Amino acid sequence: ATARRGGGSGRAMADVDATPAGNVVEVIFIGCGRPNFSMGWTHLEQMLREPLASLAAVVGVVEPYYLSEACVPGEDAELFREYVAAHKDLRFVPSCTALAKELPAVAPGRVRAAIISTRTPDVLPAFQGAVLELGCRAVYLEKPGAATVAHLDDIAQLAEKHQVDVVVGYNRNVSLHVRRALAFAKEREADMGTPPSVTLLHGNPFCDKEMNEVFRRCRPGLFYDMACHELAIAVGFFGLTAAGYSELRVDKASSLQAVHGGITDFVRAAFSLRPAPGAEPIGFQIDRQAGSFNGIDVDGRRFLSGEPPLLYTNPLQSLSSHIALNYDQYVEAKRIFLSALAPVNARAAMPAAAPAAAPRVAPTAPAPSIS
Repeated sequence: ATARRGGGSGRAMADVDATPAGNVVEVIFIGCGRPNFSMGWTHLEQMLREPLASLAAVVGVVEPYYLSEACVPGEDAELFREYVAAHKDLRFVPSCTALAKELPAVAPGRVRAAIISTRTPDVLPAFQGAVLELGCRAVYLEKPGAATVAHLDDIAQLAEKHQVDVVVGYNRNVSLHVRRALAFAKEREADMGTPPSVTLLHGNPFCDKEMNEVFRRCRPGLFYDMACHELAIAVGFFGLTAAGYSELRVDKASSLQAVHGGITDFVRAAFSLRPAPGAEPIGFQIDRQAGSFNGIDVDGRRFLSGEPPLLYTNPLQSLSSHIALNYDQYVEAKRIFLSALAPVNARAAMPAAAPAAAPRVAPTAPAPSIS
């Protein structure tokens, strides 16, 4: 994670006794999204289960789309209405302004935090609402933090002015597979006498017919929505800077730019660059249709997230490796993740998950070496 902390006398979350008998961290969710799928919903479910349920109180859920007049009737909207009906103890509202009218001021000894999981272009106004209207002094932002550098600067300035702790969720930077890959790369260089080749990998599980929705939901594009994770790893561990990189080369044969729903974006992108003067080049392979995983390839040995990661290849060998993994499997993976966080009794109370559907395209190549 990447954090920025305001100065002064503001009290950070880590300084608060958040046990049930002591002071409580109040949490506001801005952007719930589609139940069983969206990241905001995932964070909310985490917070409603132990051990987090005993450490914080959810005092409001701001859902700017499904509770607005712009919401299109359909299955997703019905799922959200059912979720709201099943959680009558939670306060669902369409805006920060509406929630501010219902919430009292933050009590002495408490900290009010916001978890913002809206669409990237909506992050800045959501942050402003959290800080200025709701009194939040700790904010978690989904990557990439904002739609533009100017918006990030506005967020940073507002955080400094109001003494707000801000964390951007680049969880890859602290992932086990990254640490293992970096350790292996160091060993490899010591053994071979030369630096190994390194490629950063990221796959999502969508198919062509889902691209209209993916392109719309993931504006301003693949590099903000997906590649930001790998770029953050390159910044944190390979010395990448905006001013210092060179030798950017795009693998056009393995990249695909397309138009879906009137939006031009990348379905997949493969490129390499030298992150800093004197550094070895590193590669990037980002694909919306490659499965559900992220990882690092070091001299052909892949260190991947997931146990096991979901990897597939396209039977048309003339195309780059990719496949669509349908929503049922993606949701099942989230259910497994959430179940692992819950105690046995809570897990037993969860509705049974539907069996994972079979992949739409069968693997046609042996699985790569996975570590």
